[in-house]
This record gives sequence, structure tokens and C-alpha cells, in this order.
Amino acid sequence: MNYRDIDASIARIDAHRRKRAAEAEAATEDACALEWSRRHPDWRYTASFGQWHEYDSEAVLWRHDDRLRHLTLVRELVREVGPEKLHKAASVAGIASLARSNPGVAMTASQWDADQWMLATPGAVIDTRTGEAVPDPKRCYCTRQTAVPAAPAGTPAPIWQTFLERVTRHAPDLVDYLQRIAGYALTGSDREQCLFFAFGGGGNGKGTFFNTVTAIMGSYAHVANNDLLLATANERHPVDLATLRGARLVTASELRPGAKWDEQRLKSLTGGDPITARFMRQDFFTFRPQFTFVVFGNHRPSFSGVDEAIRRRIRLIPFEQTIGDGERDPQLHEKLRSEYPAILRWMIEGGLKWQREGLITPASVAAASAAYLEAEDSLGQWITDRIEKHRPELRVFAKRNALFTDWNAWVADNGGPKWSAKAFYLALEERGFTPGVRTGGERGFRDVSLVASDVGHAGGGDW
Repeated sequence: MNYRDIDASIARIDAHRRKRAAEAEAATEDACALEWSRRHPDWRYTASFGQWHEYDSEAVLWRHDDRLRHLTLVRELVREVGPEKLHKAASVAGIASLARSNPGVAMTASQWDADQWMLATPGAVIDTRTGEAVPDPKRCYCTRQTAVPAAPAGTPAPIWQTFLERVTRHAPDLVDYLQRIAGYALTGSDREQCLFFAFGGGGNGKGTFFNTVTAIMGSYAHVANNDLLLATANERHPVDLATLRGARLVTASELRPGAKWDEQRLKSLTGGDPITARFMRQDFFTFRPQFTFVVFGNHRPSFSGVDEAIRRRIRLIPFEQTIGDGERDPQLHEKLRSEYPAILRWMIEGGLKWQREGLITPASVAAASAAYLEAEDSLGQWITDRIEKHRPELRVFAKRNALFTDWNAWVADNGGPKWSAKAFYLALEERGFTPGVRTGGERGFRDVSLVASDVGHAGGGDW
């Protein structure tokens, strides 16, 4: 190389440096924000969450940036192309803030985990309608993931099967039901609108079953406060509900003795209606629930009233097998861990069964649920004890205040909810009582009377 070539090379380098210096001097926070998005296409920001997510192509999962890695990447960009004036915390924060609104970066809450049928597992997103992996997992925008990949179809889980047979007392219909519940939870569907309540004393396997399912479901599972569905004097923060977004299985356990259900919340969280919530110091957002609610414990909370909506929801699963201390395997949880992938496949197959045939409630579950609700149905017991029903042509009429007085006396002797008169009358209407107004404006209910009374008998005259 001669001197002319060397001089030319130096000139080119100097020109390049001057160009870079001019570009750097002209760089603004806005320009840096656009350049950052161009270099990092796998990042998204959701304003209502106040959160960044980055796509992990190996795990096929959108991960929450809980370590502020996006700021590290902004700082690296500024060091490379930014002038000295941008080398400060305020500018880095400003660039990150501007990047949030860039096209392709800004997301809404409803875009995340939107397809209930998509189940993210390590390395693959499975369509629970088919049990097969989807070709483009990135576009599923999954933020939750199971703890293990699913084993191939047909992989045995002998320890799990032996456990199931033991805790169900070799009842194949109950084993099948538990499989369908677990698979239904994977799908994210709210079609059943049920609360599954696994009930029984300690040492019967219910905790092991649902703790295993919870562990396998990874971040799709959420362990709720044990009073989330219980009546409490304390006001709940919307964060309690915000954490349920995207969850597929919500469990609560260790219900305290003497607890009462919060019936309105129970109906709301199992009814499939959109939920509005917010994270701490963030905006409110609305999401559609994708979770199955399971409660397991040794105590049965009471109801203030048992209406048709409650009857549709409650599924009490009796765990009646007692496994003594000397019979328990202290290594069972570790042994089951080795079968997690096979158990996940068993769960997926349970979801396919549910889609084909429904849950198929065993007789033991139906009977236990009916007995629980009947014991809690104070109004139903009062109607059985104190009300006679009559044919319409008899034109029998019971005055409202007489029924309400009798109800309060019955509750004082037998226990039950202390309703206002308005709530009591509405409850009777929900049970099929026909309201009416008799001649003179007296209000009551038609075709019923109190037992062994002539309250409001209208003879054959006008109402």
C-alpha cells in the first residue's frame, strides 16, 4: 500500500467519523425511540398494565420484563448512536417512554392471552382443541406457560394412575370426572360456569391431586387468598382480581370453620362475565375470565340463600378415602414429579373428552352436591315445613306480611339468613311464587297459604 492509499483510507475514516458525529448530534429522543423499536422487534408495551414484555423464542413465551431489561437496551443504543446530551437518566427514560407508543409496540390488555384454546408449554403452544402444536406460537401472545412440556400421546403415568385409583376408591367414573375437570381447566373455557369444591377430611388425596395439577400448569395456575370467595368485612382491592387475568386454574384451600360464601362474588367469578380490575397504581382494564375455580378443604362454608344460580354452579366432589399415616408415601410428590409430562398429556386428553362429551357428572358428585345445597337451603326448608300449595281455582291468597312474620319466627328457631322484607319477597318470586294484589290493594302471593292456617283464603271471590 502506498502513501496515497493510506491517505485515502484515513480520509474515508475521517469522513465516516464526521458523518457519525453529525448523525449523533442530530439524534433526538424521538429518533432513538424509533431506532430502538427497529432493532428490537420482539418487545411490546401495555399501558393499562404499565408493563413491558419480550418474546422468548426458545421458550415460545412473552415474558414480563420484571428486571427492566428494556432500559438496558435503551442505554446501549444511546451509548452507540446518541450524543453526549442524551447520556443521562432523563433521556433514557424519555426514549423508553416514547418507544411505548411506536407502531407494533403498543398493545392493549385484550390482545394478551386472547385465544383461550392456546396453551403455552415449554417449546410449543398447543391448540387444546386438537392436542397438537401450532405453527406460529409468537402470534398467540401467551404470557403464561405450563411447567413442563407435554409427553407424546399414549405415554403411561403408572404412579399417577395408582394414586387416582386409591383416592377415588377405584371409582372409574370419578377418575374420569377429575381428568375432564383438569382438561377443561387447560382450555380456558368458561362454558361450564362451575365452582368445583373438593371436600373431605385430611389425608384423602384431594390436596395431592390439585397441588399436582397446579404445579403442572405452572403460571397458568393461581393460588388465591382463601377468602377470595368468602364473605368478609374488609373491602377487597382490585389487584385481587387483576392477578386472575390469563389464569386457567384458580385454587383456594384451608377454608376457615364457620365461613360464609360471598354469593355475589361466587356468581360473578364463575359466570363468565367480563371482569374489570387494575394493578397497583395502574389504569383499570377489562378482561374475560378464562379460569376454572377449584376450592378444596375440610369445612363447608354456609350460604345465605340457595337460588338456581347457586345450584347450577356448585359441584361438590367427595374425597372419602382416608389414608392413614402408616400408609402414606412421603416421597409421592417427588415420584409424581417425574411423571408431570405424562400427566399433562393425560390432562390434555381430558380436555378433548370434555369437548366431545361434556363433564359427565358422577352420581356420587351429584348426590353430594344436592345434599350440601339442601342442607344450606333455609328458604327451601321453610317452604317445605310451612307452606301449602293450592290449585288456582281455589283462589287462595297469602298476605305478604303474614309470610314474612312466619319466616322470621322460623329462622329464630331453626337458623337462616336475616333478610329484609323486600329481599324475602324477591326470593319467593325466584322460587316460583306468584305475586298478586287482592281487592282493596292488599298485596301477597296467590295459590299458597301457611300450613294449618286460613291466611288470606279468598273463597271464590276476587283477588
